[in-house]
Parts: sequence; structure tokens; C-alpha cells
Amino acid sequence: MAKVFIISDLHFPYHNKKAYNKMMKLIRKHKPTHVVQIGDCLDQYVFSKYARSMRISPEHDISQGIALMQGMWKEIKRMLPRAKCYQLMGNHDVRLSKRIAELLPELTEFFNHRDLYKLSGVTVLDSDKDFLEIEGVIYVHGYLTKSIDHAKHFNKPTVHGHRHQPMIDTHDRLWSMDVGFLADIGQLPLQYTQSKVVKWRLACGLVDNKQPSLFFLD
Repeated sequence: MAKVFIISDLHFPYHNKKAYNKMMKLIRKHKPTHVVQIGDCLDQYVFSKYARSMRISPEHDISQGIALMQGMWKEIKRMLPRAKCYQLMGNHDVRLSKRIAELLPELTEFFNHRDLYKLSGVTVLDSDKDFLEIEGVIYVHGYLTKSIDHAKHFNKPTVHGHRHQPMIDTHDRLWSMDVGFLADIGQLPLQYTQSKVVKWRLACGLVDNKQPSLFFLD
């Protein structure tokens, strides 16, 4: 049976370093057969459609984010050479593609956001709406308001991120697990309205023999 470790929304390079280190130790401890990063691995703040600070450069935001992401997967592959690894796309991961489509649509055929996600030995999904299924459990970044709505939508147990509110919810035979996030809420790119009115928590998750569990890291 699969033992799937789920890395929550990292928003590199604005991750919470202490929580990240705890997460990597948990991967080493549990030795999963599969590792899934649930999306929003990169923040891409400089390509947000919302008001943003010009003090943060693409060099810092994108280049450092990619270096951190590549380093993470390299370390995971070193620890778990036989594990199957998956990189899902989140709404932040496709920000650059969306801005190009809005402002310079004629360039969309020449650029794909997947160019940022060249990861050796890692299966990379295409879209923030794409999902993965492992032994009857769905893994998706998430885009619905309520956690359990994802499981209802797929009519299968579901693991997701996006909401940053870790919880396990149930409905009849279904369950849904929000695995939280691993970003640093003190960083400017995380200082948007929702972060101030909704309780976000640092966490990651595990699905072992189709049973969900959360690890709180704050």
C-alpha cells in the first residue's frame, strides 16, 4: 500500500525555514513511497495582478525560488531514491503564464510556465486544475471554498492545499484533508487580506494505507 507524504504550499522563496526543516525531518522519518508537493511551490509575487512592492526583484523572487525548489527535490530524491515524486501546480505557480496571456497573448505559444519546473526524477503536472490519483485518493491543489467540497466534487477522498487551513473533514464515506501551508506569514508577499482575517497554520500531511493524518509545525 502507498504511503504518501504531502508537502503543503511553500511559496518559495518566502517559506518558513523552521517549519520547512521540520517537514524534511518528517519525510526522513516516515520514508514514504510517494511524495507530493500540493502546489504553490513558487509564489511568483512579482507577477501578481494585485498591487505589489517594487522592492522585490524577479531575481530574488523567481531565481531564488527555483533554486530552493530544485534543492528540495534533490534532497528528497537523495533521501528516498525509490520514492515516486510529484509536483502539482497551484494558482501561484501559473501566475507568469496568466500575466503573459493577459498582456501579451501573442507570446503564449512561446512560453509555458512548466519551463520553470525542470525537475529531474519528478513528475510535473501541467495546470493548477490538474489532479493526481493514487490508490483511490485524489491529490489536487484546490480551488473550492470548503475543504469537504473537493471530496464531494471528485466523489473520492481528497487531499488539497490552497486554503492554508489544515483540517480533516468528513461527509458520509468521504474525507477531505487540507494540508495547510509552509510559508512565512511575516514576509510581504503573504501579507494580503485573507492572511489577516483567516487562521492559517503551518502543517503538512501523510496518507498511509488511505488514512489521512496531519503534522502541525507551528
